[in-house]
Amino acid sequence: MSQQDIKAVIFDIDGTLSQKNSWWELAEGFGATKEESIGIYEDNLSGKLTQPEAGARVLEMWTRKGPVSKEKFTKILSAIPLRDESLEVAGYLKSKGMLICPITGSNEIYAELVAKKIGADDFYANAKLFWDDKGNLKDFSYEINQSDIKLKQFHEFCQKFNLKPEECIPVGDSYNDYELFRITGRGIAIRTQYEDKVLEELAWKVVNNLSEIKEIIK
Repeated sequence: MSQQDIKAVIFDIDGTLSQKNSWWELAEGFGATKEESIGIYEDNLSGKLTQPEAGARVLEMWTRKGPVSKEKFTKILSAIPLRDESLEVAGYLKSKGMLICPITGSNEIYAELVAKKIGADDFYANAKLFWDDKGNLKDFSYEINQSDIKLKQFHEFCQKFNLKPEECIPVGDSYNDYELFRITGRGIAIRTQYEDKVLEELAWKVVNNLSEIKEIIK
């Protein structure tokens, strides 16, 4: 595909730019388990827990062993490595004059950290964190229907940079990216340990490694 047809690439983070899941890393970093984190998410998704109940459970899980500072939060997230090829591909796209933007179901601190690492032009996140006057976490908010949130944020991005959806390529591995794949018609699904196969049915291209994007966008 000619680079003239594409003006921006939208990246998922968890599982796509990173091999690890930030929600699970936070759970383990604060002394809980990824299984507990997954359980809360699944109970929220199935309706066993309401949104406020699930949020309260996550907050309790994070703070069970004491106050959680913004500094510690940032330290855990900063330690999550990106895939080896993430910086390479981001640099390649920037060299072609393309905008890059992560849109993640994770939190705003993580989104900003990753955005800085890859030299992104903008970033969006689902979860917002709230801190007390001592810099400790007091609350957070997120939406369980991350696919709709990502679509809304994508439209904001397009409006901000005067882009049409079809001028953007979303890259992801989970159902949260489904609406971006649908609206652009140019989604690239990456096969990862977290991949939701439903994306492959809608994907324009399917890759096993982010580096393959350089062969798609020339």
